[in-house]
Amino acid sequence: MKVFGRLFSHANNSRLSLSGFLTDQVFLYIRMYAEQLEMLSIFFATDSDKGMLYMLNGCKKPHKLEIWNCPFDNTPLLEDVGKYETIRSLWISSCEVTLRACKTGVEKMPNLNVVIKNKSNQTEFNLDDG
Repeated sequence: MKVFGRLFSHANNSRLSLSGFLTDQVFLYIRMYAEQLEMLSIFFATDSDKGMLYMLNGCKKPHKLEIWNCPFDNTPLLEDVGKYETIRSLWISSCEVTLRACKTGVEKMPNLNVVIKNKSNQTEFNLDDG
């Protein structure tokens, strides 16, 4: 992971897409080295909710999160909604997050646009639509 640290400490990277076996340790590195990250796309993360909490506590100004096929549930979404202050777009597909939790988050952060793609029946929900 030294390469990851070098990549972010010596460059002005504001966007990152990661796919594969993403452990909590990967998210810890994001927290440590990618403070200026504005957009993060995550595909097939593993381990636990801690990874998302690491990222939210480390990145200073995230604007967009895309989460695909990850085990994250309601905990990181609702743990500290204030961390979403700078996030304007949250796109969730095939995760364990519930529609109720997303609505709760949007009630607390009205500027947050949440789109949920439901894998089982390919339905898309945009919480701005009511």
